[in-house]
Amino acid sequence: MKKILVSLLCVLGTMSLLLASPTTDNDKSFSVELLSFTASGQNRQVTLHWSTASESNTDYFEIVRNGIVRDAVDASGESASTRSYNWIDREVQNDLTYEYILVSVDLDGARQTLGSVEATPAFDAYAVTEYSLHQNYPNPFNPTTTITVDLAEAGFASLRVFNLLGQEVRSLINNYLPRGSHIALFDGTNLPSGVYIYQLDVNSFSAQRKMILMK
Repeated sequence: MKKILVSLLCVLGTMSLLLASPTTDNDKSFSVELLSFTASGQNRQVTLHWSTASESNTDYFEIVRNGIVRDAVDASGESASTRSYNWIDREVQNDLTYEYILVSVDLDGARQTLGSVEATPAFDAYAVTEYSLHQNYPNPFNPTTTITVDLAEAGFASLRVFNLLGQEVRSLINNYLPRGSHIALFDGTNLPSGVYIYQLDVNSFSAQRKMILMK
């Protein structure tokens, strides 16, 4: 049934982001704890990857592109362990920037916006020649920011966030990535204000940068 509903919204093509926004009660606890949400733009396609620490009463994830519902991905429903998901958008044009919003929908219809990322597919997406860890934007931020990483070669990548005590507070990327640019979302909602260090490790490359969470 949910697939039919999503298809109808895509055909109409006029559903605004306001109508697709969550209507959760402020007193209702979140049913999904998001660990990471990344977008990678390649030639005529964008790959989304996200992982959750836990899910409760979750029916499916809704993918909204530029304000329009594009698809629904079945959730685990009930899970106290890490779950990972991938979705590929092949209906894109090169050199255009797309915004993707991830929404969780519970079995009772309650909705929760988990985060948003942007990606720009390009013919020369694989032409990145240097490894790079970019400064997060915005910075300072409250509570979300995005981090862009460039990979000169494909490989297993790790992007982690640490506090000044050296304690890891979040893993944003922990999977194999193709050559090119990739954008990761960091949500500091449950963290205190302060300076944090994020570190990229891929192949033989390693780099760190600082960012400021200011609430």
